[in-house]
Amino acid sequence: MNKAFLWSALISAVGGHGVAAWQASANLQIHLFFAAVFFAFTLFIMVIQVVLDYKCKVTGLGTRLRQINAFLAIGSLGIMAIQGLLVLIKYDIRNVPRSWIFPMSMFELVFIGTSLGVYSTFFPDFKGLNITISVTKQQGSGRTEINFEERGGKNRSDSMNSV
Repeated sequence: MNKAFLWSALISAVGGHGVAAWQASANLQIHLFFAAVFFAFTLFIMVIQVVLDYKCKVTGLGTRLRQINAFLAIGSLGIMAIQGLLVLIKYDIRNVPRSWIFPMSMFELVFIGTSLGVYSTFFPDFKGLNITISVTKQQGSGRTEINFEERGGKNRSDSMNSV
């Protein structure tokens, strides 16, 4: 699951950079392609995080804020999709009036804000948590031991081969 999140975050970042690199006024098709990549993978990350919270029965302020942010993000994407369909029905995609672009841009900003908001919701979940990680290389055995300790939690020791 962590690999899926990592790859989704990387692809989303590429999509975001593509949107910034190709402004809609320069090349709308490329801009929209990168926007679709950005929106799809960012939404995937948000929705899967909410689903994981639900399946793992995680409760608290952070979980509730993630749910609210995901709901707002889905709503803003829905409104942008409806606006996009109306634009495609009424106008040629290369000649979209400015009166349609401004509201879509505002909902894009709502989506970006809520996606950043999802990451900020982890703060209440980890506030006050101290994690200590110690790495020990055992002489001659070719093994490295990594110990994790959480304040108030149980000690856990995982071993792995050194690289």
